[in-house]
Amino acid sequence: MTQTIEQLTARVRELEEENARLRFALADTEALELGTSERLAASQLRETQLREALNAWIEIASNCSIESGCCCCGESMENHSSPMICGHSPVDMADSVVHSAIQKTDKALAPIKESEAMAKGEK
Repeated sequence: MTQTIEQLTARVRELEEENARLRFALADTEALELGTSERLAASQLRETQLREALNAWIEIASNCSIESGCCCCGESMENHSSPMICGHSPVDMADSVVHSAIQKTDKALAPIKESEAMAKGEK
């Protein structure tokens, strides 16, 4: 099973070409991984900024008076009928909207807060 020099030379060329293709594939993979890491870092930064903004709105909604001036029944809060006449205590429309927004935000942030707590070893 002796191979001729030509056969061995041809095989060396094939291996060199394969090696070149693999180097290009590795470079492409490394570039993709770098791009993925950069996108992940940008996404994490954006998530942090959004979480901070949502928490700021929760603080505003929890600690500030947000009123529409209109009861859920449609009457003006200022000139609302007596509870004995209309059958309910006046509740500003904005109140239910604010509480609903806080609940939805808390629910959306819960998994993030939980994973952060686990990462810190709090749970």
